Amino acid sequence: MAATIRLVQGDDLPGVSFYIRDSNKGAAGQELDRKDPSTWAPVNLAGCSLRTAISPIGENRQIDTAIIAIVDAAAGKVILHLDDCVFLDEIGQYDCEVTVTFPNGQQTVYDRIVFDVKERIHAPSSN
Repeated sequence: MAATIRLVQGDDLPGVSFYIRDSNKGAAGQELDRKDPSTWAPVNLAGCSLRTAISPIGENRQIDTAIIAIVDAAAGKVILHLDDCVFLDEIGQYDCEVTVTFPNGQQTVYDRIVFDVKERIHAPSSN
């Protein structure tokens, strides 16, 4: 699982960029090491669609979604846009599950992304 992404209430920029990789195949010129994602082959996302589901950690109920866009299909690179995500209004920890639908209809769910949303520190006004 990826490291926790730390956010503050109301944050929505920048997007979160990452690669979708296959832990069962070694990348070109790499010996596969299942403990090292940098050795995993990228998943070719050409012709795929992606969706997300966001839930509070420990709960199996979707409370939000985020737009996820393919940046480089051959490299498996995507960006998760957090603007308009309502979960960012509440402090807590959240799971984000990414699902890829391939052209042949097969769906694969990848490791979840964990968000830790902390309370914003309110500074005194400077009047």
